[in-house]
Amino acid sequence: INESVNLVQYAKKTSAKGFVNAILRRATRETIDFAFADDVDRISVTTSHPRWLVEKWAGQFGVEEAENIAAANNEIPRIAFRISACPGGPLQLNTLPSEFVEGCFISETIDEELLELSDRGEIYFQEEASQMVAASVRIQNGEHFLDVCAAPGSKATQISSKYLLLGSNSRLIIAGDLHYRRVHFMRGNFAAQCIEQANLLQYDAVDSLPFADESFDVVLVDAPCSGTGTIRHNPEIRYFLSSDDFHDLSREQLAILQNASKLVKRGGRLFYSTCSMETEENEAVVAEFLTDNTDFKKTKPNIPDRFVSDELYAHTFPHIDNMDGFFIAAFERI
Repeated sequence: INESVNLVQYAKKTSAKGFVNAILRRATRETIDFAFADDVDRISVTTSHPRWLVEKWAGQFGVEEAENIAAANNEIPRIAFRISACPGGPLQLNTLPSEFVEGCFISETIDEELLELSDRGEIYFQEEASQMVAASVRIQNGEHFLDVCAAPGSKATQISSKYLLLGSNSRLIIAGDLHYRRVHFMRGNFAAQCIEQANLLQYDAVDSLPFADESFDVVLVDAPCSGTGTIRHNPEIRYFLSSDDFHDLSREQLAILQNASKLVKRGGRLFYSTCSMETEENEAVVAEFLTDNTDFKKTKPNIPDRFVSDELYAHTFPHIDNMDGFFIAAFERI
């Protein structure tokens, strides 16, 4: 209460200090009974999510699951990190390895030791489901790899670090993004993790990609999306999204996936992922892509079976898996 009253003064609304103080003190003394129009209204108010978004999730998953998702979005997530390619001694940390992602470690909090390791570039903080996406991408010796929508570089550096730590070579790794500022930031991210062999580019993947057709063995499209699976880490997303955004995003995602698919060699692999839980950005995009590209077939993503559906799509959910909500689809060009 004291903090809130002081903030009123800080906001130069001194005349409201007494009013705010009285309301807040009464709220702590009395039981407040709320009246809601329906379950969606109750979930929207008690979890602080826009009604339209709760309605959308209720339509996709059911009202009970929508409430569980919204509640999970308000929980403090665990900390996940991985070892980078930077040289360092063996780490003796009070953390647990991920049950599902090799090389991922889980901590309930960030302590001083983890921050120091991060500052030295020896570890990199990256959410568990995000690491799962990158872990599903496997590159053989001599293969060429492109991360189409790579900034800030979390997945591209994870993939690069993995093969550096294994001592593998003879790979061409390219990562790119739309804006120069993001590419410049990504370059610093690669350098901080002691990765030098990647090639970083700026391009507009919605328009076209500056490579010859069938020039890559492996292509990852971690598409720009609504981010509804990451609200635990980015709570402001819920307030800035609108129901009209999903149509525009799905058109952009499909265009990027179509352009990226042209670069995949025969027998090569294509991966599509989002940090969204929305059907329009996930299954619907894949369905339209496969309709237009009969030379691609779905394959099972290289992740634990518990996350993979009968349709060969992989999903993670914050309320079920205690990690961010991601979608993964894998394809082979035939």
